[in-house]
Amino acid sequence: MPNDQEQLAHLEWLGYVQPVGLVVSTPALLSAQAQVNRNIAPDHQRFLACLPRDRRDDVIAEIRSFPAFTQQMLGWEAEDLIPIPDVSTLPDDLAGLEVVLPEYHETLRPTYVVRELEPKDGQKPWLMLIQRLFTGTDLDKPSAGSDRHWHASP
Repeated sequence: MPNDQEQLAHLEWLGYVQPVGLVVSTPALLSAQAQVNRNIAPDHQRFLACLPRDRRDDVIAEIRSFPAFTQQMLGWEAEDLIPIPDVSTLPDDLAGLEVVLPEYHETLRPTYVVRELEPKDGQKPWLMLIQRLFTGTDLDKPSAGSDRHWHASP
């Protein structure tokens, strides 16, 4: 049984997220000094302010500009998010971000990347790869395409 409030908060949080596949433990969260923020109202208001509204001023559940969202909601600087150009051949510094899967007629390429601030020697300089999907994309449904052999969901 949990012996303090912080441990209890982590156990409660894990109960919410584990059904979707997150694997983490309470001791790991405590060791990392992670804390459960129960005062999310200001963050939620900031999130809602990033979303567009319809004519009746109802929120539309859509992020229309991911770069603006990262700056307004997450507090990132504009240069933190690097857009990947939509060209046939990527520049040398970004070339390693594209993976061609010829047997599946598929090319994996992020839409944006975030650099590691201080990459360790020999490690990739990328902290995060991000792929933008269009509004209405079913994240659980495999992409359709007659010339593709790999039918994976986003």
